[in-house]
Amino acid sequence: MAMRSLKTHFLITFFLAVAFLAGCQNNQMNHEKTTPVAHAAADDPLSIHKRAITVDMHADTVQRIVDEHVDLQQQLADGHLDAVRAKAGGLDAQFFSIWVEPQLFGGGGTRAVKRADDQIAAIREMAEKHPETWQLATSAADVRRAAQAGKIAALMGLEGGYAIDEKLENVKRYYDLGVR
Repeated sequence: MAMRSLKTHFLITFFLAVAFLAGCQNNQMNHEKTTPVAHAAADDPLSIHKRAITVDMHADTVQRIVDEHVDLQQQLADGHLDAVRAKAGGLDAQFFSIWVEPQLFGGGGTRAVKRADDQIAAIREMAEKHPETWQLATSAADVRRAAQAGKIAALMGLEGGYAIDEKLENVKRYYDLGVR
């Protein structure tokens, strides 16, 4: 009887050890199968794009907002930018170019300054009217906060010097308005 009990104990231990080792080997094989796939998935272009903060450095769209009264909240049939396509494409920050066309508004003076002011006001108004989508930004920290909140950071950059009108106080004024 003792021999039978010893045999039974040995067989149970043997089967448990085999099952344990097979489980470990299976687990290792599964780990080897999933790790490269998980690693590859983390490195595929779409995954990288979703993790990155995506910034478009130039959009002349603000002129359309002022001149044509387009609503960037709606998907537009033409043009390069609207909030619907920007969100779908994963855009996190947009630099709006504050551009004064010298052939239309002069190479300086009050008309050029007013043109820039109108564009700045349009971007500010858009962000105020649609805070669920847009957030004004003047720094990298602002852009990170907007991206974290699921909003598009609206940045402004003064293109050309016509709106400065060669006056240092205009440089400071635009800076104070958030234009970089």
